[in-house]
Amino acid sequence: MSPESYAEKILILEKDIAYFFGVGQPEFVARHYIEAIKLLEKRNEMNAQELKKRIVPHLEAAYAEVKEQTCFNFDVLKAASLEFDLLIANIEHESFEKEYALLLSIYNEVFGTITQKIQSAALLRTFLYKYKNHLMSSAELLSDDDIVFLRLIAERTEIELEAFKSNFNTQDSSPGVNKGS
Repeated sequence: MSPESYAEKILILEKDIAYFFGVGQPEFVARHYIEAIKLLEKRNEMNAQELKKRIVPHLEAAYAEVKEQTCFNFDVLKAASLEFDLLIANIEHESFEKEYALLLSIYNEVFGTITQKIQSAALLRTFLYKYKNHLMSSAELLSDDDIVFLRLIAERTEIELEAFKSNFNTQDSSPGVNKGS
């Protein structure tokens, strides 16, 4: 396989496993998130404070899109800052527990609660990130089986979170629901 086709395959995988809280128009969220990732790739060119100062506004724009496209009422800047912390933890190969705790914090901020389904999805998604990084750091290219497995994990987390959202949207008094305010 040529390097270009492999790179395209990985890009498609990244798009397939991304989760943007089930928004109707994920491309509006993704464009801001991609800008943040591009800056993250330049992390060696700036100090930690400058990196955060330049990345968080893109993540904030991404979470503003999530808020606009969902019924969730949350602090966009807090969610963006937590996402930045998760990205840094991921590239610095922090512990599973730390990344899981950060992901739970993001979900708690956005959804306004933590349920069993959210905990299950966060565990799976944390495993997904850690396992993907493990595979990507090996000397071998990802196999088709690896890609299928990663997609299956991503799909399962989406099922868990969408089931929560469906239940959440039917409850009028749920915390974090944006009621047009």
